[in-house]
Amino acid sequence: MIPGVNIILFFVMLYNLAEAFGKETAGERALAMFAFPIVLPMWGFDNHVKFLGMDTNRKRSSGEQWIDAIIFAVIAATIIRTFFIEAFQIPTSSMEKSLMVGDYLFVSKVSYGARSPMTPLTVPFTHSTLPGGSIQSYLEWVTLPYFRLPGLGSVERGDVVVFNFPEGDTVATQLSNGTYYQYVRYMGQEKLRVDPTMAGKDLNTLDAAGRQIVWNEPETFGNIVYRPIDKRDHYVKRCVGLPDDKLQIINDTLVINDKREAFPANAELHYTITNNRSGNNVLREMGTTNEDFKYYRQGQGLPIPFRQLGDYTKLLSTSGPVKMNPDFDRSILPHDTSLAKWTIQNFGPIHIPKEGETVTLDKMNLAMYKRCITAYEGNTLEEKDGKILINGQPATTYTFKQDYYWMMGDNRHGSLDSRFWGFVPNDHIVGKPVMVWMSMDPDKKFPVNIRWNRLVSFVGMDGVSRSYGIHFLVLLGLVLGLNALYKRGTFNFIKRK
Repeated sequence: MIPGVNIILFFVMLYNLAEAFGKETAGERALAMFAFPIVLPMWGFDNHVKFLGMDTNRKRSSGEQWIDAIIFAVIAATIIRTFFIEAFQIPTSSMEKSLMVGDYLFVSKVSYGARSPMTPLTVPFTHSTLPGGSIQSYLEWVTLPYFRLPGLGSVERGDVVVFNFPEGDTVATQLSNGTYYQYVRYMGQEKLRVDPTMAGKDLNTLDAAGRQIVWNEPETFGNIVYRPIDKRDHYVKRCVGLPDDKLQIINDTLVINDKREAFPANAELHYTITNNRSGNNVLREMGTTNEDFKYYRQGQGLPIPFRQLGDYTKLLSTSGPVKMNPDFDRSILPHDTSLAKWTIQNFGPIHIPKEGETVTLDKMNLAMYKRCITAYEGNTLEEKDGKILINGQPATTYTFKQDYYWMMGDNRHGSLDSRFWGFVPNDHIVGKPVMVWMSMDPDKKFPVNIRWNRLVSFVGMDGVSRSYGIHFLVLLGLVLGLNALYKRGTFNFIKRK
């Protein structure tokens, strides 16, 4: 059941069924499509209405031909974007300078295997809401289990991956920055700060208080809605950890299975600037964006591509990478500073779950794996009288039902990624970016905002390739020119020969 296509074909069937009953007026056919539970039984039991069948020899009007063409185009495009390739846009700077704000991507669904639709009753060409508003664009009357078609390969370490945001299962519709769960934790901490009766309460109690505030203040947080897997927001990050990996971050450096990993070619760190000798205009020419300066003005350092650090230090003085999150807040996993005081620069070690793997449960890994066990694998989990209960039964171990991945942005100090919300389940994987077909700088106006050096460039582990935009335009011009000459009969002498 392909999203959108099923709805279109259903109404096409009703339209043709009205024609088969001899109903030719627009009103009668509209009734057949939108009041079919009433109209079709009436026609079926009416002795004056005969089933005539489809008249295949009838010449269709130009309007009907246009409708047929539009329906075909919508069905073809929906099949392509569901099973083969889909267009996405980069909205944030979390992958700078590998993928940039304003990049328009083609994402391959066949690289890891296309995922069959899980919520098929969907308005075509929409994701979770209708354009221009917050109205839900899908119905959950019919839901299908997770299934993935065979792909060309599997997710590898270093791949840039598009996936459904795991913490996007619950959304506060008024919030644009941060997640529902972050605000629940934050409001719980605020409740503790202003309410003396909350002193000494455990984190579950604080979270419950924060949740009550978020749910009871719709004017601030909006409606709280649940979204199925395939309707959660799309994120793009780099996969840095695979199932069964041991992962740690030491002073911004990734350590995988006790081996230090090199920074991605275009990765950024935020540096403390002590003297800007060049001025901002020179930095802009080197690629510093308004978003970068925003971090700088907020005291979070200036994002600098790691491999360009030498060029930048010729123009400004730096005392090194900014020290982030010095107060150990609850935004970082495991969201409990009594278990671990980790930051985005010094994190772990942790173990990434693998399908079929059994782990022994303790307080630390329970905090890390809780959402895997409950939200992603459908179990209930409770801690009671010093015991762990899974689906109401005492448990000391747990066996994972699917693989998990660890995703991070190349803007290492400016990315909301797995360090904040944890593992990405395999059933959330959408596809692999393969091409930047258009790129537009949000800091400039059209047409100077077009990044010509990124048009029709291919996405790889080291960022994007050289641009093939000129080659594409020349080829397109050649095809259009030959087509025009053909229509003028220029090549008729070939036929005569």
